[in-house]
Amino acid sequence: MDRLENEIKILLVDDEDDIRDVLNISLLDMGYSVHQAKNGNEALKLYKGVKTL
Repeated sequence: MDRLENEIKILLVDDEDDIRDVLNISLLDMGYSVHQAKNGNEALKLYKGVKTL
C-alpha cells in the first residue's frame, strides 16, 4: 500500500500488549503515525501532550 501523503496520527489504546503490537505494525506499514497507550489514563496524557492527534 502506498504511503499516505499527509501524516495521519492514530492513538491506539488497548490493555493487551500483543494486540497493540500487531495493530501498531499494521498501521505503521500503512503509513500512519501511531501513538500507543495501555489504558484510558495513559491515552489522555498522550492526547494532551500531542494536541494534533
